[in-house]
Amino acid sequence: MRDTKLDLSTGAVDLQFATPTVMAYGLSKGLISEGDVIEVALARYNSRLVQNELEERIALLLSDEAEQLRQYLPSIPDDDELDEEEPDEAIRLAQRVWIYLTLRAIREHWNDYDDPWVEIEEWLDEFRAPDAYKRFIYYEPAQAGRPRGLNGMLIDLDSYLDRESTALGRHEIREKR
Repeated sequence: MRDTKLDLSTGAVDLQFATPTVMAYGLSKGLISEGDVIEVALARYNSRLVQNELEERIALLLSDEAEQLRQYLPSIPDDDELDEEEPDEAIRLAQRVWIYLTLRAIREHWNDYDDPWVEIEEWLDEFRAPDAYKRFIYYEPAQAGRPRGLNGMLIDLDSYLDRESTALGRHEIREKR
C-alpha cells in the first residue's frame, strides 16, 4: 500500500461525495485515517447532508472512540475479492471518486514528483483501475483520437479532471441502508 495520504482538510472531498462507502473505500486504501472519516462525517452532519442514523452515529463519535468506526462503515471487499467479482455500484462510484481525487492531487502538485506519470501509474495499479484509465500510463499506446506524447497526455489529464469534476458534481450519491 502507498504511504501517501490525501489532505482532506483542504476540502479535497466535496461533502456530497463523502458517503460512508466512499470514506470506507478511502480508509481501506490507506488514503485517509479514522479521524479524517469522523471529521468529514461531522462536517456532513453540520451541513445537514447525513442520509441516515448510521451516518449520524459516525459523525458524533468522539476522537477516543475512533476504533469503533469500522463497525459502522460498510465493508469494502479486499482486492482479491474485487478481482473475482464485479463490485456493486456504490463501490464502483467510491473507486471513481478516489481515482479522481488522487489524480487531481497529483496534478495540483505535479512539480513535487520526480516523475508524476510513474506516481499516476502506481496509484491506478493500487486502485485496480478499469482499462479506461490506461490512457494516463505513459508507456501505453495512445488510443485513437487521443493526444499523443507526454504533453498530449497532460492535456488529456487536464480535460479528464475538468469533465470528471463536472460529472461528479451532477451525480447525486445516495446510499442504500
